[in-house]
Amino acid sequence: MYHKILLAYDGSAQTAAALRQSADLARHCNAELHLLGIVATSGSVALAAAYGSADFFGMERKSIEEAQVTAIYNLSEHVSVHTRIREGDPAEQIDAHAHGVHVVGPDDE
Repeated sequence: MYHKILLAYDGSAQTAAALRQSADLARHCNAELHLLGIVATSGSVALAAAYGSADFFGMERKSIEEAQVTAIYNLSEHVSVHTRIREGDPAEQIDAHAHGVHVVGPDDE
């Protein structure tokens, strides 16, 4: 069984279904649910931000924080929810966070 589940979550409609499924799995396995928000500060996102709002990254962080607070409010009665926001390349940040909280699959235990 799983003990920790990591979901890259930003509150978008695309991640809402993943949040529901992750929460159901966490509840079923009595696992911790880790929600990781990522403010992408590299690549084309950083280039687009340079031409847009002066505080694009701050607005993105605030949006992710609000989504995480809502998720905690809706889920914490049923599952242990932990949140974190990291900045940088999404793939690198997901990998680093997974290792940092020791998220392993059922075959890795």
